[in-house]
Amino acid sequence: TSSPIGTEPGILKQSFSDDPSTWSVEEVIQFLKQTDPQTLTPIADLFRQHDIDGKALLLLKSDMMIKYMGLKLGTAVKLCHYIDKLKEEKF
Repeated sequence: TSSPIGTEPGILKQSFSDDPSTWSVEEVIQFLKQTDPQTLTPIADLFRQHDIDGKALLLLKSDMMIKYMGLKLGTAVKLCHYIDKLKEEKF
């Protein structure tokens, strides 16, 4: 019997559902911290405040992040890149 843990390539770790649109706010934050701890850990609370769950994450655009969440352009661009990768893995 092979264990599913550690066999999944790509961004997702074993604790996540394969469908990012079903993620809770906390799962989104875990994803951010695992994907790019240095850049994204400092903005985790922002995601909590704005109630960004999996569905919201997939709908986020860089202009929204900058205008409404106050993110810097560099952070927003990186985040968009990670979100695009998630969408590629999903579809």
